[in-house]
Order: sequence, then C-alpha cells, then structure tokens
Amino acid sequence: MKPKTLIYSIVLVLSFSKSFSQFINPKQLNDSTIFIGVIKEVSFISPKLNDCYEGSSQLISKGVKVAISGAKECYNLNFFEIFYQGKFYIIEKQNVIIEDSVFNKFLKFNYSDKSKFAKDVIQIIEKLNSKENLEVLKKLNSYKLKGIAYTYCDVYDESEFTDGTGVKFEIYNPTNKIIKYVWFTLVGINAVGDNVASKWGQKLTTLQGIGPIQPNEFESYQFEYTWFTDIVETARVVKIKVQFMDKTFKTVLNPKEVEIPNEILEKLEK
Repeated sequence: MKPKTLIYSIVLVLSFSKSFSQFINPKQLNDSTIFIGVIKEVSFISPKLNDCYEGSSQLISKGVKVAISGAKECYNLNFFEIFYQGKFYIIEKQNVIIEDSVFNKFLKFNYSDKSKFAKDVIQIIEKLNSKENLEVLKKLNSYKLKGIAYTYCDVYDESEFTDGTGVKFEIYNPTNKIIKYVWFTLVGINAVGDNVASKWGQKLTTLQGIGPIQPNEFESYQFEYTWFTDIVETARVVKIKVQFMDKTFKTVLNPKEVEIPNEILEKLEK
C-alpha cells in the first residue's frame, strides 16, 4: 500500500529515504514531485553561474539536505541547481549525494519544464515547512522508538446470513527499517463491555500481518470471522509485536501510546 501523500512528501524532504528510479521524464512529474540531495562535504554554493564559473560563493555544511531544482553542464564541469533556505543556488554535482541518473534526467528538461519544476519546488517546500505539517512530522517521529504506530482497529459484521465478526486494522512504519511481520493481540468486547471469546475459544486473539512494509508506509490488514458471533461491538488492542527484516523485534504493551490521533490523520488526508 502506498504511503499517504503528506507522509511521502515529508519523508522525501527530511529523511532522503526514497528511491528515484521511477523518475523517467518531465511529463511524469506532478505538483507533489520533489528530489532531495545530501551535501557530501563542506562545499561552496553560488547564487548564479557566470560563463561556466561560480560567482560569489558561500559555504554549506556537510549532511545538509537540499531540494534539487535543475542541472547544468559547463564544459567539463557539472552543476546541480538547488533550493536552500528560500533561494536557488548552484553547486558542483560531485558535492551532492543523489542517484547518478537524476542529473542526466534533469538535463533533458526543456525551458518550460525547468521553470515549472522550480516553481513547484518552492511551493512544496513552503507547504512542508508550514507549522501544521511540522507538527504532524513531530508526532509521527515520536513513534520511531516504539517501532510501529496504527491508525485504527475496527470490527465489522461478516454477513447478515451468518454469525461472524471480522476485524481490520492499519499500521504505519515510522522507522528506517523494513517490517517483516506484525502481530496484533486484541480482545473483542460486547455491548455491555464484557470480553468475547474468539473462534479459538480464547478471549485474547493474536493476528499476524505479513510484510514487507517499507519505512514511512502504511499497510492495512483484514481478518474474516475472527469471532463466530455477531455480538462483538468493538475490539481493544492489548499488545503489538513487530519483527523487522534485520531480525530485531519491538513490543508495545500499551498500544494506546502508538495510536495516531484523528486530528493527525485528517491533516494527512488533506
């Protein structure tokens, strides 16, 4: 399942965690496309390029993430155009960490494509740096140490012709690692607040979701006939366990701590 739009944009800008291999030509771009490079070493950046030589320059620190807005060739020198601290600059290609193919693809832009893309970069950066989006990012980052977050855990009636209740839930991977498996342990609750036994005769039910779930992505799961009865009104999550591809685990014993609030979800869907 693809990540929600705002998450995808924020992650690209702030963590440089996505691949750019699907970028083929300017016609595939839209107004939420952005490419991020990381400054390799302390380097000089210039506000313009005069006769293939950098003009007045200033230093930019190693490790800074910058939005790529274009590319230039000058004799045997290659430059990226970057958007940094509200302005456009030029920097030598060799000083930016980004997929090699990105430079050549930017060179294929015509003047109209370059102009439109540069304007889109400004709009995206301004949106992502808004107070509202920074609050969302801060909240999502707070789940990183827990290893997982979830948006909902809901029950549903399987059929009007059979006795059965299913459950579905959606999780979010806030880490930099790939999730291999996730286990939800939950209990069904009836209309008067009592626990309901599952189809296996147990009050606690553990359901396994299979990955892979990439960093900063959402994934949903649905389990049919978790209870052979229609009396289940809600489900309460009592434990979440995660296994990552590197064979490490995380266990959350208080799932309420990792439930993403509705106000955050509403901002993600905007």
